[in-house]
Amino acid sequence: MRVGIDTNGFISIESLQDDGTFVAHSRSSYPVPQGSSYHLGINVANNAARVYSAPKVHLLEPEAPTMYFRYIESPDGVFHYPLFATAEEANYYDMTVQGSETGASHTHTYTDDPTNTTWYMPDHINTMTATEAPTNQTFDGQPVVYTEITSLTNADLTPAVFTSADLTYQEGTVVNMQLQPADTVYSTAVDIAPAGSGLVFNASTKMLQGTLADVASDTVYTVTVTRANSYGSSVGSFTITATDVAPPQTNDTPWTKALDFSGSNEHAKQVSNSQYANAMRMGAYGANVANNGDSTKTASSGYAMPWANTVVFRTDLSNSNQHIWNLGQGSGNSDKNIYLRTDASGNLYFGWGKGSDNNECAIWSGMASWNWYGVYIAHKGGRFSYGDLNVSNLADAFDIRIANASNSWNLSSNLSTTTNWTAGGNNARTDLSMQYDFTIGGRGSNRSFHGKVASMVMTTLKTNTTIPDDTEIKLMITDPVKWVTDYKVGNAYRWTNTTSTYPNFQVGDSQPAQATQVWLMGDGTADSYANGMRNYVQTSDQNWSKLQLNSMVSNDIQNVNINGLT
Repeated sequence: MRVGIDTNGFISIESLQDDGTFVAHSRSSYPVPQGSSYHLGINVANNAARVYSAPKVHLLEPEAPTMYFRYIESPDGVFHYPLFATAEEANYYDMTVQGSETGASHTHTYTDDPTNTTWYMPDHINTMTATEAPTNQTFDGQPVVYTEITSLTNADLTPAVFTSADLTYQEGTVVNMQLQPADTVYSTAVDIAPAGSGLVFNASTKMLQGTLADVASDTVYTVTVTRANSYGSSVGSFTITATDVAPPQTNDTPWTKALDFSGSNEHAKQVSNSQYANAMRMGAYGANVANNGDSTKTASSGYAMPWANTVVFRTDLSNSNQHIWNLGQGSGNSDKNIYLRTDASGNLYFGWGKGSDNNECAIWSGMASWNWYGVYIAHKGGRFSYGDLNVSNLADAFDIRIANASNSWNLSSNLSTTTNWTAGGNNARTDLSMQYDFTIGGRGSNRSFHGKVASMVMTTLKTNTTIPDDTEIKLMITDPVKWVTDYKVGNAYRWTNTTSTYPNFQVGDSQPAQATQVWLMGDGTADSYANGMRNYVQTSDQNWSKLQLNSMVSNDIQNVNINGLT
């Protein structure tokens, strides 16, 4: 006989049969709980009965854990299984598939598992390289139902696209910009186009660093940021605009002063009206002179007296007809004048004629009262009677340019074209003598200018010689002092009433000072209200080239700041 707990958990009383099997005679009505303790008592019916041996205890196996099979797809297209939530499950699986008394397991966590759970995998009969999810599998003779662990896709795990607003910095700006957060592990590559930005990506610090290169004009650089990890890559981009900044001015001309004219007969007049003291008087000759057959050269006639001048000014646009500068007689019908004028609409004209009969070239339309302008006019020497006075000859006889502060003093093309010129009538002939007063700020008692003049240059040009190029013209406008140094000093020059040239132009000499006048309108070393505006070429001269201030006061010499020049 035996008494114990059967394989189904019931307390059972059984007897051994001849065939070696046990037959149950009685059992409890319910299975007993795991871990319960019991005592066995034997009550024999008579004295002849004996207990054969001491009771033997047969313990049940530990209860098997409930098995929950799982798998994960990480990364996309790669499957790992079996995985369990507990080490007990993984170890039991490992023990069972090996047929051993013990089992072992290891752990995994997955970056694409949003729960960041630690999962257990048995050491044997597992895979981390399957290309499909597990199907039709059994464990311990029973079919297995797998549950998928939710995981993010590769696209979900690809590094986030880099984003940034487009940036604008001045050239020469030091840039130090983080492109990858310090706590991330993906790789970053950076491309900058076009080349030459001065910026590089520091792979150690994950920073875009460097000094923006100097640029000739505003330049846009596209920065492309590529982030990558084992799940894929993302591409983002932004732009950095390097703005061109005008370099600090190194002009020899100070550009801190200007004469302020406010009408009321205010003007500055050259003290001498001699033909020796101003190139525009053309030696006092009245002569018909043909243009040079080569339009890049001055006329070659023995009476050709070519000249050039520049003026830097700002207009108040307060009166309808104002002369910025004028060489001539006045406003009478028979009065001859060469002039630069503006009207109330900001239109600018160069003219040459007699009375109201004038040849005029339209230079600019719509000047602004806040802007500074520089005008260059070169007369190549051609002069015409009424028989050959036409827009074609007039256009070929001049080179006219304009520059302004709002355009960084960039020089225009030649504005002396047939479309810009209007030819006058018989009285507008240009072959008449012009030995008259030269004034700035009007023409004496009329056509008074409202605005400021910061400089005026007047010079002779040599005959049958190539006219000044763009580089010289721009320097003559923007830095007349340096122009004298670079283009005049030490070189041959033409005196005012001859076609012959003289060697060795020198600042301080009287004859060069008659051929070239540079008035700096208060910036000259000898300029003052009492001294007048002196010629930079010979500041000591008071009899030939000095400008005398008429109907003006000392406060008309004003401080200015000219954008791009001062």
